[in-house]
Amino acid sequence: MNQANAEADTAKAVGLFQQAEEVLRDDMGAIPLWYQNGSAGYSERVSNVTLNPFSVPVYDRIKVN
Repeated sequence: MNQANAEADTAKAVGLFQQAEEVLRDDMGAIPLWYQNGSAGYSERVSNVTLNPFSVPVYDRIKVN
């Protein structure tokens, strides 16, 4: 990054920035974007209970038995 920032030639600077991006792509660990924490229960009185990707029940799909 320091070399790219100091480079006067734009094309060379871009190449150095691209090399830095490759290092990040190859060496950086995964970063979770959010943490899901869901709760659920059980009852014979309801069925078709599902959770959406955010761990929230999909209320309009729940069926009362």
